[in-house]
Amino acid sequence: MRDTSRNALIGVLTLVAAVSFTYLLLSAKADSNKLNAGIVFYTRGSGGVQYLLADHTESKRGWAAFSGRQDGVETAAETAARETEEETHGYFSRATLLKRIQNQRPFTNGRYHLYFLQIDRVPAERIMGRRVPGGVESYAERGPYAWIPASEVLRALATGSKKTKDLLINPRYLPAGTKNPHFWDEWIENLRAAQQAGVLPK
Repeated sequence: MRDTSRNALIGVLTLVAAVSFTYLLLSAKADSNKLNAGIVFYTRGSGGVQYLLADHTESKRGWAAFSGRQDGVETAAETAARETEEETHGYFSRATLLKRIQNQRPFTNGRYHLYFLQIDRVPAERIMGRRVPGGVESYAERGPYAWIPASEVLRALATGSKKTKDLLINPRYLPAGTKNPHFWDEWIENLRAAQQAGVLPK
């Protein structure tokens, strides 16, 4: 009886492990199929086009605009508006953003969907200084913020490289104490595709 019970227990544990592994594989596949959407803010002034970008606080990714993965059955516009609200400390309201981009056709590069949105210039320090809702990690994962000239972005695009040393940003445009002095290579790749498609504001 003891051996029979032990074998039965091993059988049950093996079945549970197999089911759990299968679930994890299916979940990972479903997650990888979700779209990624975001908003690239830009402004036009006497100094030309500038982009509002932010560093990634908890990683070495570097500077980029605002984006993230689809949550549930969100549309691309809904994902872009939500992620941008979160990644700007709630400074930009998702409802307002959604209203502005919901009828705009995004630029797509694979599963990435980018909305280019022209806005009035707002001090980057004001966004950084906005109080983050307590206990909401998604609102604290980006910063500091800065307006980066399009010329810096175009220079990075022209290198055709994904190496950090080729994606460095001129320090004069970055806040003191910046953790990552470079563009995020994945973001640059998406902008390179947008440039080739002729939709990149410059």
